[in-house]
This record gives sequence, structure tokens and C-alpha cells, in this order.
Amino acid sequence: MPTLYLITGSNGAGKSTFGPDYFPKEITDHYRVFDGDKLYMSKSKELFPSITKSPKEAKRLAGEFVMETLTQLIEEALANRDNFVYERHFPSYATWDFPKRFKKEG
Repeated sequence: MPTLYLITGSNGAGKSTFGPDYFPKEITDHYRVFDGDKLYMSKSKELFPSITKSPKEAKRLAGEFVMETLTQLIEEALANRDNFVYERHFPSYATWDFPKRFKKEG
């Protein structure tokens, strides 16, 4: 049965650095932890200033890209009944939608 693995904590708590150490080795050997913060930062740097001259617009576009990527990866994991691993802080109730979907899907 597929499992959703979450690393959660506040910003700067060490999710990226230490979080994967808590997972079973067979998970870390076969799955990449989705790190939205790292993806956001790299996408922002890619967009500003070469694509857009506005840092605010680059951040907005990077945020959209992260959510689209995460949504697509989650859809694929659910469709394939596969494990999924990601890190996230949960600042609002809306951010619990993905774990609820995995729970609903069994």
C-alpha cells in the first residue's frame, strides 16, 4: 500500500537538512523528497532578471510553478498508487488538502 511521507516544521527547523534521515532507507533510496522551498528559490532565480525585470512577478510566477509541479506529482502518485515524499510547513488549513486527498485514497 502506498504511503505519504511528510516532513513538517517551521522555517529553519531543519526539514531539508535532517528530515530525510527519519525515513526508511528504502524510501530515501527510491524517492526524492519534494522540497517546494528549494524549487521556489531556483525558479525565482531563473526568472529574475532574465525573464522578468520585476522581482515581485518572478516570485509570483515561481509560486505558481511550485504549486503546479506539486499538484502534478501528487496526481501522478495517486493515479499510480505510489509513495510520495515531501516537506512542507502548514501555515493554513488549505495546505492540508494534499494529505487529506492521500488519506481519502487509502
